[in-house]
Amino acid sequence: MGIDYPDNGPTNEEIDNILKQLSINSPNCIDGLVIWSTYQFYLTDKGSNFIKKWIKSDDDDVYLKKLNDIFVCREVGFDKRRFISVNF
Repeated sequence: MGIDYPDNGPTNEEIDNILKQLSINSPNCIDGLVIWSTYQFYLTDKGSNFIKKWIKSDDDDVYLKKLNDIFVCREVGFDKRRFISVNF
């Protein structure tokens, strides 16, 4: 994924703050909508190609494994302590 952001992109501290703000503000109220509308995330070409191949293959098991391998390779993991809970 990418994010439309001024300058050279958000620092790690800025992205942490953005994700925290998204997690605690609902897009269903005006204040939350402003936050959700400010940051425009998009799928990169690489991500888009991955999804297109997945859909075309009609093989969820293979692509779920590939997706999991990407997370493992980048040390994302599924440890719930690494996720930011959404509270709206």
